[in-house]
Amino acid sequence: MNEERVGYRYAKAVFDLAIQNGATSTANTDIQLIAETCAGSDDLMAFLRNPVIPNAQKHIGLTQIFASRLQSVEVKGLIDLVVDNNREKFLPQIASSFTKLYDEFTNVARATLTSADTLEPETVAAIKTSVEQKLGKTLVITEKIDASLIGGFILKVGDQLFDGSVATNLRKLHNEFTDKSFVKQY
Repeated sequence: MNEERVGYRYAKAVFDLAIQNGATSTANTDIQLIAETCAGSDDLMAFLRNPVIPNAQKHIGLTQIFASRLQSVEVKGLIDLVVDNNREKFLPQIASSFTKLYDEFTNVARATLTSADTLEPETVAAIKTSVEQKLGKTLVITEKIDASLIGGFILKVGDQLFDGSVATNLRKLHNEFTDKSFVKQY
């Protein structure tokens, strides 16, 4: 079965339960903790993916890692459920799907702003405000640096891409001159 589909099914179940119990914010905080822990530990993911380790040991390990740190009953139940169903290796996909559901529920869009150099906070704020007005959503921006852009920036929001980089403009010019489409054909 597709990992994303498994992740979505578990995330949707936990999210629906969190909505019923009025605990979406707490559940989201716990899910973010799980996502960060899984992303930050290759050893943990190797432990969860290892088919030789019995589920009882995986349950004990996850309980030791998360028991005192999780606030949400729904997410604690999720840990038990995924281990019981031998789906613990899908925790990162579950967390990712839950985050998407929570963002949609709270009208949030996540964006990646890539620039050649660090942008001034005022510039980032202006970009954020402009895009928020166009989308009608609150924007959460993650900034990245890529010197190969030469200048300008690339903003990716979901499946939309706004490319205002110098490198892309130079590439377009190069292609136009290479095609010689500017030369009038006789």
